[in-house]
Order: sequence, then C-alpha cells, then structure tokens
Amino acid sequence: MIEEDWKNVLEFIPKFINATNETDYTLAALEIIGRIHDTHANIYGDNKALNDYLGINYSAVEVTFIENKAVVTGYYNEPFGKA
Repeated sequence: MIEEDWKNVLEFIPKFINATNETDYTLAALEIIGRIHDTHANIYGDNKALNDYLGINYSAVEVTFIENKAVVTGYYNEPFGKA
C-alpha cells in the first residue's frame, strides 16, 4: 500500500544501526517517513534533536512557487509577515 519496494526501504536499517546520536537517528526516521508516504507517521511534539538541527526560528510568511516565482500565499505570523 505504500507504493514503495520494501527492498529499497530496508536500506534504512544500516542508517538506524549506524546512528551515533539522537540527531542522526531522528534524521533517519524523518527520511524513512518521507520515503514510505505514510501520513500517520511523523515526529510529533517538541523534539530537541530536531530543533537543534533545524533551529527554532521560521519565516513569518508562507511562500509558494507559482510559475517559478516566490509568492506570499499566507502568514505563519501575520504581524511580522505584513511588516
């Protein structure tokens, strides 16, 4: 049902085994979640390893590329986005 050849998904086993810290393990988990396209799978909550890796700051605006141009299509933080 995941429309992915399980032989390809099994390549993640070494990534999990070789993860030397929480960040490596979390990134491997995110990668397999993206590969299997399971909308029920995700890393929920406040994940310190992921926050440390990606940072906790984000854009105030939502951007969508339309005809190869960045267009503001919404706001994550409207007061800052409109400033």
